[in-house]
Amino acid sequence: MGMEKVFVCQRVANKLYTTEAAIDAAITEAAEMIGQIIQARKDLGVSTVFADQAQAKVMASMAALTEARTA
Repeated sequence: MGMEKVFVCQRVANKLYTTEAAIDAAITEAAEMIGQIIQARKDLGVSTVFADQAQAKVMASMAALTEARTA
């Protein structure tokens, strides 16, 4: 493999690592969001069904991000 091909492969690998880190950060933010939703329900003294759809969507996004990270 010529040096040019090595550099191209390295560039792609670097982008892969950057993308994986961004996905991990997004998963972390989403997990923290779920924690905030749960805490908000407690603080407001509302039913567990309050914001249930929002929580389900955040959890679905976490699942999609996890799947994307392993692609």
